[in-house]
Amino acid sequence: MLIAIDRNGNEVDAKDAKRNEKYFCPVCNSEVQLKRGDIKKEHFSHVSIHMCERHLYRKESETHLMLKHELYFKFGEAFNVKMECYLENIQQIPDLLVDDNHAVEIQLSKVSPSIILNRTRGYEKEGIDVTWLLKEEDLNIKAHTIQLTQFHYAVMKDFIIYTVNNDLEISRYVLTDNLRNNQWLFKIERIHYTDIFNHYCPLFFTKLRSRNDILKEIKSEREKRSYLNKTIGYLYQLSLSEDNLPKILYYSTPSERFINNNSLEWKLYLYYAVKTNSYNYHEFLKLLSFRKMNHMTNHYVAKGLLKDFKQLFRFTN
Repeated sequence: MLIAIDRNGNEVDAKDAKRNEKYFCPVCNSEVQLKRGDIKKEHFSHVSIHMCERHLYRKESETHLMLKHELYFKFGEAFNVKMECYLENIQQIPDLLVDDNHAVEIQLSKVSPSIILNRTRGYEKEGIDVTWLLKEEDLNIKAHTIQLTQFHYAVMKDFIIYTVNNDLEISRYVLTDNLRNNQWLFKIERIHYTDIFNHYCPLFFTKLRSRNDILKEIKSEREKRSYLNKTIGYLYQLSLSEDNLPKILYYSTPSERFINNNSLEWKLYLYYAVKTNSYNYHEFLKLLSFRKMNHMTNHYVAKGLLKDFKQLFRFTN
């Protein structure tokens, strides 16, 4: 930790602390010790390991400590900023709390998406917006595409990933098109650090896919060689081949960016349901694999897909 309490109840930054003084954890009030070395930035550490919320929360790397400290001073030039402020109601400690309504979390290691989502919901309960900053160098980028994991879907905000590098440069990676599975086209916006509070939501539209793209997707599904493959199964039950695919399958829709299913699978299910008069909402929900994202319920996404499908069906028939 970078902030501790002295004997008089004052907050003290580790860089200003004196070695012979006593300092205490602002969360559990137990004694902490100043650590200052040639490798790791000066910081406080508990004298003994116990059940302090701060100890259980996470252990921070040298890079994390450096970024938090430097961003604290940067944001402090324009805002009222608190570092390592313990929020008792939700038992969370944001790296930085800006103007009491925006948390900035530096997340340099991958953790379970559920942990990220639970922390985000905790902030929401307190009326606090949160921006997760990832390490720019850790993103999996090839040419003009970025490969995501479920962790990235949890930390992103409206399909924008925010990053920071060792030079304190902050960037937006704005996702523009889901090519296949978790591979996305994107654009980079280098922004001033204060602009993370000027967030916007990129727009997504229904798009016509190329025949070649559709054929590649079908080929990829066939190569999985699973008799449980629903995409191939529905093609078979509908007596469809690459030569007689309905027009509705050639479109990608805005709502499918919230699911892991390939672009054909969910449309084929609904197309089959229409043709056989066998639609069942709960079966449709079971078919869908939802990406773990903030502010999105399964029912909201499913209803969005149904709306997209109805519009496409009317347009293509």
